[in-house]
Amino acid sequence: MKAVILDDDPVIQGLLATVLSTEGYAVSFYSSPAECRLFTDPGCPCAMKGDCPDAIITDWDMPEFSGMEFVEKLKEKNCLCRNIAMISGFSREEDLLRDVPEGVKVFAKPFSVQRLRSWLRDLRAAERSAVMPVNRRQYVRYPCRLPVEIFFSAPGMVEMVSAVARNISKGGMLIECAKSLAAAATLHLSFTIPEWMALRGRTDRNVMVEAQTRHSGPEAGVYGLQFAAPLA
Repeated sequence: MKAVILDDDPVIQGLLATVLSTEGYAVSFYSSPAECRLFTDPGCPCAMKGDCPDAIITDWDMPEFSGMEFVEKLKEKNCLCRNIAMISGFSREEDLLRDVPEGVKVFAKPFSVQRLRSWLRDLRAAERSAVMPVNRRQYVRYPCRLPVEIFFSAPGMVEMVSAVARNISKGGMLIECAKSLAAAATLHLSFTIPEWMALRGRTDRNVMVEAQTRHSGPEAGVYGLQFAAPLA
């Protein structure tokens, strides 16, 4: 798993890098959002370049741009990273929670290293449970926000529901779906592989594939699907 740190204090930067590294994260760190392409690129670079981090930790107070400006920019660009934490030495955690966007984890300085480790371990546990073992072993997964149509067939009836894929590989995908999907259910999926997949040697085309639900993720409405046959 990969993590990005933004903090202009070299001591805090070193502490965070040490904690993340010991928890198994490959770490990139920056002293300002202006140095980080997640902030400077006009669009979200993750899907095109395949380098979406699994976690981002940013300080609130930094030169040129604040941590809040950094997070707001990520939200504007529909950043694929869902695991973002904000640290600050100027506010209590309850005050930070009122100010940061929904879903952003907050740590007030001096923060508890054990609490930070616990958060990182929870992320790793969620990743392990949300990714099919067959995909971890055999295929590279690419993060995405890919619309997917799911078709359920029964005698005299076809039901269609919409879903969104969070990641995709040759062997399957992780989706968000409002409809409850039973374990080992057989589904038919329809989607278009867009340009960011074409960069990896595939053409832009419509795909219709059979898949089976293998597990549900730790979040409600999140499912791992395994394709009946790997994508060509």
